Amino acid sequence: MASFRGIECGFSIVRATGNGLSAAFDYQGRSLATADYFTTKQAMVSHVPTRGVKTLYTMIGDLFAWLSILGFVTLLGLALVRPKGLEGRAPR
Repeated sequence: MASFRGIECGFSIVRATGNGLSAAFDYQGRSLATADYFTTKQAMVSHVPTRGVKTLYTMIGDLFAWLSILGFVTLLGLALVRPKGLEGRAPR
């Protein structure tokens, strides 16, 4: 999951753990180095790029999510508001 966050935002990431799998990923999600705590008794060394790239998510952020919420609230409001003059009519 750590590599997905790096891909999403366009930066390299190093995930260090105390008891588990430590790893280094570049901004495209490629694994640069891994070290399993239980099988490797050495330090993990990796050359990690310091520059990333701009991604669509870094430019617009959560705009799609906020527009979806706005659309839902608008449709909900339209569904709750009844047109005037239709209360006395019998259904067809």
